[in-house]
Amino acid sequence: MKMIAYLITGIVFSAVVSTCFYYYNKYNTTIRENELLEMANSSLQSDIEDQNKSIQNLQNQIAKIQELNKEIENVRIALRNDIELLQDKLNRTPENNQRTMEELSAAKPDYLETIINRATNDVFTELENITAN
Repeated sequence: MKMIAYLITGIVFSAVVSTCFYYYNKYNTTIRENELLEMANSSLQSDIEDQNKSIQNLQNQIAKIQELNKEIENVRIALRNDIELLQDKLNRTPENNQRTMEELSAAKPDYLETIINRATNDVFTELENITAN
């Protein structure tokens, strides 16, 4: 009878030790997995922060480009109005009659060239001012 008691005690002890060993290994494995997941999480958090900074920079650049486009559009409209005004002036005679460009260039070629060169220089100056900012 003692032998059976020792055998049962040994089996129970083995079962308890095996169960403890199993849960100990499972606990250590879980801790290692958690450490790996925390490292991966911190790496991903860092990547997310970098991506958010990149997105913010791109949005700032887009806003600047949109502002420049508005400025360019305003200059284009102003230049278009100036062109229409100059065309109207060039197409009128002192008697306020319509005149063609052919008549004007034949009558005063140097005058027309000076006007065109001055306007071209003004356009280039405005474009340099816009793109320099």
